[in-house]
Amino acid sequence: MDSSSRWIAIAALLGLCSAYTMKGGPAAAKALPPITPKAQPGRIAPPPEPVAKSALKFNPETVDFGEVLVGQTIRKEVAVENPTDHPIAVTKVRVNCGCVKAEMPPDKISPGQSGTLKLQFIGIAGKRPATYTVTLSTEEPERAQAALPVAGKVKQLFILDPPTLVFGNLPQGHSKSLSVTIKNADGKPFNLRTVTATHKEFSFKWDPLPEGGYKILVTVQGLEAGTAIMEQVGVITDHPVVPAVMLTVAARITREVNSRTVLLTALLGPDGHPGAFETVIERLTPGELVIEKVTEGENAALEWQTQRLQDGACRLVLRLKDVFDRTLMGGEFLVQTNVEKRPLSVPFKVFRAGPRMQTVPRIGPGQP
Repeated sequence: MDSSSRWIAIAALLGLCSAYTMKGGPAAAKALPPITPKAQPGRIAPPPEPVAKSALKFNPETVDFGEVLVGQTIRKEVAVENPTDHPIAVTKVRVNCGCVKAEMPPDKISPGQSGTLKLQFIGIAGKRPATYTVTLSTEEPERAQAALPVAGKVKQLFILDPPTLVFGNLPQGHSKSLSVTIKNADGKPFNLRTVTATHKEFSFKWDPLPEGGYKILVTVQGLEAGTAIMEQVGVITDHPVVPAVMLTVAARITREVNSRTVLLTALLGPDGHPGAFETVIERLTPGELVIEKVTEGENAALEWQTQRLQDGACRLVLRLKDVFDRTLMGGEFLVQTNVEKRPLSVPFKVFRAGPRMQTVPRIGPGQP
């Protein structure tokens, strides 16, 4: 994180903590969504009934795209008819799956006339439901809706198992490996040419399986703390029509060192010097923690002392040596440890003495 980005984050945190108040109460319970009936073989399941049903009619009343190859796009059009004696305005078009695209310009459909709803079904790899719903919202009373049932089956050329690899939280400096298999849906042999990713954190190895297909070992390296990664990895085969199969991978790189106190605070004394700041620096992974160096973000002179609480935790006390007269009344301490190459940024704020002081939340498995 560069200096300007770090200061923006610190300023935002200081503003939030200055106005910190406690408001509570149990969260309102959310109603469970209605259960959509499962599709039966050979028929399209009807969509859930809207709260208020629109007078608009679809022609045809259902759309079936049939079997669609991965990577293929099929287009269809549906007439949206207004059988009433007054105009009906369509305000919004929604679809419950990204594999179906629907377009209809927001406009009024005159009495006895019709508009055109344009549909696209995109063959996306992975397990998909057999039925979908396109919903039109209108300006009729109670915001009535018209629901169009849509069916389509994606024919998988290759089967990824699993189609998504979620690595979860990974400490910086560590690595983790997960495996996935790829097989031809029709059982025919094929060649795996390469596996590509844009993020340097990922690396790949693969070996053929005796029964056909390949086993791919995906390894992620925790290079930079605070990084959340989600990517579509390209698995490239020698298939003549659709050679690329997309594998979703996700990981989050976490820090190994943490400050239990979110924001360090101190009172400004009559002489313009802040009081002492105090926190506990702890290691989140097994091993010894040593605080090697502490500096202030703007290189202000400071004194610091540590007290070992246990192998993975140290109490840290800091004092700024000079008169403190900054506009934002805050800054950051940079704590260098034996665990991580990058220093841990711990924001601080100086308060002027007054009748009310803010409470600063603490985090971590225990209190210092």
